Amino acid sequence: MAIIILKKLKINKLLNLVEKRPWIIFIALAAIIFFSFLELFNSYFIADEWFHFTYYLPLTRQPDGFFTAIISTVINSGPLSAGQHIVPLASAIYFLNTKFFGLNYIPYAFMTILLHAVNSFLVFLFVKSLLHQSSKDIKNVFAILSAVFFAFASAPLHAVTGAAPFYGQNVLSVTFFLLCIISFKTAFNTGARKFIYASAIFIFLSLFTKETSVFLFLLLPFMVTFEKRIFPLKFLAKLFVLCVIVYAIFRFLVPNIYQGTGPLIDKLVDVYILKEYTNTTPDTGTIVSTDLSIHKNLPAEIAFRAITFPIKMTGTLFLPREVTLSIVQLITPIVYPLSAFGVSAEESGAVVGFVYGPGNGFVLYFVSIIILTSCIFLIINNVRKRKVYEGRAVATGLAIIVFSALPLVAIIFSFPRWGYDTYFDSRFYYNPSVGAAIIFPFLLVGLAKAVCSLFKIRSVSFVAFALFIAWLVLSLNSFKYNFNAIVNRYGSDSRQLVKQLKEYLPTLPKKAVFYTETDGLSAYGPNLPFQTGVAQVFSVVYYDGNPLPDSFFAKPILSGKSEGYQFSDGRGFGIYSSKKNLADAIREGKFKLTDIHGYHYKAEKVKLLDITDKVRAEMNKYLTEAKEHSKWEKFILPLTNLSVSLPPQTEIIETIEDDSPSTAKSFTVLYPDFNARITIFNITPTFVVNDYLLIATEGKLGIVNSKKVSYDRFHYNDAYVISNDNIREYLIKFDDKLIQLETQNLNQDSILLIEKILGSLEVSQ
Repeated sequence: MAIIILKKLKINKLLNLVEKRPWIIFIALAAIIFFSFLELFNSYFIADEWFHFTYYLPLTRQPDGFFTAIISTVINSGPLSAGQHIVPLASAIYFLNTKFFGLNYIPYAFMTILLHAVNSFLVFLFVKSLLHQSSKDIKNVFAILSAVFFAFASAPLHAVTGAAPFYGQNVLSVTFFLLCIISFKTAFNTGARKFIYASAIFIFLSLFTKETSVFLFLLLPFMVTFEKRIFPLKFLAKLFVLCVIVYAIFRFLVPNIYQGTGPLIDKLVDVYILKEYTNTTPDTGTIVSTDLSIHKNLPAEIAFRAITFPIKMTGTLFLPREVTLSIVQLITPIVYPLSAFGVSAEESGAVVGFVYGPGNGFVLYFVSIIILTSCIFLIINNVRKRKVYEGRAVATGLAIIVFSALPLVAIIFSFPRWGYDTYFDSRFYYNPSVGAAIIFPFLLVGLAKAVCSLFKIRSVSFVAFALFIAWLVLSLNSFKYNFNAIVNRYGSDSRQLVKQLKEYLPTLPKKAVFYTETDGLSAYGPNLPFQTGVAQVFSVVYYDGNPLPDSFFAKPILSGKSEGYQFSDGRGFGIYSSKKNLADAIREGKFKLTDIHGYHYKAEKVKLLDITDKVRAEMNKYLTEAKEHSKWEKFILPLTNLSVSLPPQTEIIETIEDDSPSTAKSFTVLYPDFNARITIFNITPTFVVNDYLLIATEGKLGIVNSKKVSYDRFHYNDAYVISNDNIREYLIKFDDKLIQLETQNLNQDSILLIEKILGSLEVSQ
């Protein structure tokens, strides 16, 4: 049956045509890829590219901006990457993109799709070079399968879609990487030294676009071990060592040499050699923490990651996340059998934790070990059958996956907590996808042979074709799902929002303060559809018409805060998403009511509504009401991070009492009509007020009321009120503080005044 199908499709003639005119494959791949990625042209900038624009846009107005962009990434890479990346070629490309493309997203999308098509074709050529001694059918069919796998792999999709504006750093680096290994392999296939020199050039081009390509220094020697001694090892070793030395000087010495000999040596010792890894900044408990001391045995942690990262990388390249989740959901009832008496809250939490946590890791490690074992078996089996080139191809693909995962281990020195998640960032899969693409056809045929042997089927080609179609359907579904999640769910919304914003406010006034709110239904919850600060976005959006002064972009705008106001060189710019913070700023006189521009984002309709008049009226009413508190003064409670506003004639003093716990601070508030005692307890984030109330009220929660205690319309706190006999008690919980206020039951006016004071309690800035 399979033979008849092949004859009808005239596969042999097609393979002959491909052998003579391989560029046909490029045209076919480019057409299919552009068609598949067509909706990317409707996407927009959603993440770190906005931050990069704040750096490159001012450079485009300087006569030496191009050279500054290149040189600064070497000697002063802090503004963009805190010194982590030194990529002059990528920086030059981003500068040129910013200068000539600006905020026109279409050229970025076109370039990244084009380069992805080129890379898919280069995968085709590399597989052909690996199998150059194999039969024409094997060589071309396997190369086509590898190219298709690479073109539509879902794991690295974000590198082509969500990170499209960074094609000069992500996709292009793989172009140079592929050209490097193709040149290197061609040198051994033809015996021409010029290809060895070309591969050396491509090493640096790849490293100058993205430093994770440093694994080439492991891959190329590995490839040499398979080749015949066409070139003297001494020649290859000299060239290799020279490349390593030159790059080491460029990467570690040149960026710091301008500082002087003493600081250079100190930095090399403290940062790169890293003898005292425990002497670092305090741990923030977040992914951006730089505290290495969380790893009590750093060498062991590095060794552990060097082993587990390649294993984890292997499984995630071949198994889509949606499939992994489905498998986990299937096995969860086996791991956590349902009880006839129902599931407790604790058990339910464990089940959810398994499904979205360890369960994924278990499945991926299991699949990874199967794939790695299968690859080793294929290598041994091909060598035994004297199919040396097939065995070398599988080994090369496996080496690319393993070696490309190793540079990710170094991230531990920048962000020690990074790497614990089940999956890596999508863009990190783009390089190793080359290795997965090489292995794919061998695994496909190997699986087909296993199926034929198990079910006594004669036609391996027919089974392989059926398995390929099944994989293609599964892969395209995963591709479509991830594509929609990245592009249609995020990118198109951000484009529409920016367009509508500029329709409301075409140019930026001398002073512009934005208040934004959402209906909370967007992909980003209560935030506007951007993965970066709104201040960065709005400041860049208006750069083409009436840009802010360059001084605004000398450092992260608003000092990196999500809200605030900045004034410099006669220009003012602010962003607020909290009416409370906006009210504080307007009351302090930082700007006028007429400087405020308010917008409400309706996510489901992708509609930005102008609520400027409403917000200004609200703030005007607030200012009128605030006159009532014009004589109130803000007081910082000693040895705490809390502030409180107090009416005139109020005195507050710290009190020390024997019955107070050591973890608490007590204050007495004295006013002509009343006095009250405030106690501030240090608590843990897991502290539950209801548990405290059960003890404090002896289980009689009926006498406890919850209410908002308000200072004004924008300043209030949620409080529990306990009334017992003549005592009135208030409890207010902050993140790490429990505030208790006790006073005697007073008249209504005094109670309102106390609640105003409690409403003004806040964490001081």
